[in-house]
Amino acid sequence: MNNEEIKRSVLQLLQENSTHDLQWVHAPEVMHIPYMGTRQSFFLLISIVLSFWPDEKERLVNHCLAICRSIIGSRLLRAEKGLEIVAYINKNTKMHRIIRLSVLESAFSKIVESEAAEIIGGNCPGITCQFPPTK
Repeated sequence: MNNEEIKRSVLQLLQENSTHDLQWVHAPEVMHIPYMGTRQSFFLLISIVLSFWPDEKERLVNHCLAICRSIIGSRLLRAEKGLEIVAYINKNTKMHRIIRLSVLESAFSKIVESEAAEIIGGNCPGITCQFPPTK
């Protein structure tokens, strides 16, 4: 399966499983980005735009975890070295990143049992979660 077929399949999977608790402004964007600067290996990057900024970090992480679990569980990923979910909100016509959840290939099997609190606390090797700095 080539990169374009994976993108189409991921978008279809996300639309079929769109029972997520946070509302998206438009369809997610899916792209492959080079891993470690090579053209042999890629990360799958999924960008979503939410209609509002959830007040709880755990809710936001759980939303991203649900996306990761559905994609990893689908077995669509073959040669990808990782999966990254990035969520934005559209604030005054500017896009603001509110979370980035990265899962390395070595942690794909751990994502099923990982919980939001563990990930936020940095206690899951191969899984990182970043929020923008608070002012």
